[in-house]
Order: sequence, then C-alpha cells, then structure tokens
Amino acid sequence: MSDLTLFADTPTATAAQPPLSPTASVVHGAVIISAIETAWREIRRRFDGVPDISVTTPPTAGAQDPTKCTALRTGRRFVGDGHLNMELQVPSSTLGLGGRPMMEGLLHHAAHGLAFTRGIIDVSGGDRRWHNKKYGRLAHEVGLTPPARAAKVSGTGRCPCPTPKPTSGRR
Repeated sequence: MSDLTLFADTPTATAAQPPLSPTASVVHGAVIISAIETAWREIRRRFDGVPDISVTTPPTAGAQDPTKCTALRTGRRFVGDGHLNMELQVPSSTLGLGGRPMMEGLLHHAAHGLAFTRGIIDVSGGDRRWHNKKYGRLAHEVGLTPPARAAKVSGTGRCPCPTPKPTSGRR
C-alpha cells in the first residue's frame, strides 16, 4: 500500500505558520476535501467492496488524530444512486495534521466500510471503540499493519501504514 502517496509529502501544520485569511481557508479546505475524495476513489478502485463516501466537515474544537475513529467518523450509511454510501465526517481541525495520518485514517475507515458491506461486526462495546480481530484482518487487507496484540481501550484499532522501504537509487 506504500504507493498510495497522495498525501505523503503534505507538511504538518504548526503554530508558527500565520493564519490564513477566511477566503484562503475556504479555498484551502476545498482543495483538501477534493484530495480526500480523490484518495477515496483510488482506495475504492483498489479494494472491491469499499463503499462510496460523502465528505462532511462538522465543527470541532481542536485537532484530532485522524487515525482514531473519534477524529474521522463514519456517520450515516445510505443508498444513493443505487449504491451504498457512507458519510465520512472530516472535522476542519483535523485537516492540517499531515498526509500520512490522513491516509491512515482514510484506510482505517475503508476497512470499516468493507466490514459494513460484508455484514461483518468489526467493533463492539458500548462506545463502539473496541476493534476486534475481524477489523484487524480487514485493516491488513487494505494495506494497514494491525498490532500484534490488542490494546486495552481500542483493540486492534491502531493500524499504521507500513513504513516505505528506502530505495537505493540503483536499477
């Protein structure tokens, strides 16, 4: 999955950067949402059964790690144009955290989408935060690396993208 590099070189936002004007923020946000939609189309092309998404940007207080289900949320599920769709909530506060975390978050939710389309229960618990072994297998299927052991709070939910192997420059 290391060749899904749409966001790979996106810099992480820092406090030292000057704030954008309101117009620039809207344009910048639209470009990022477009990039997310493009990345999702590529994910769907590569992994059969991942449903389409409708991206929404609900207001939040503070940036959150997009690899956690509490940051990018898979909301309503509905049928649109005869196809299953999921609402993917991408808080504006999360958008500036960088490409790698965003890509991991998208793949994380692609695994949830596969579970949904296949009728697999991949999370449990009252707050639906415990990601079970079935989720871990789906995460691996979309190119993430599930943990060797489940974490106490989230189970197998923390699944990073594999670290790309350095190239030697030789052919």
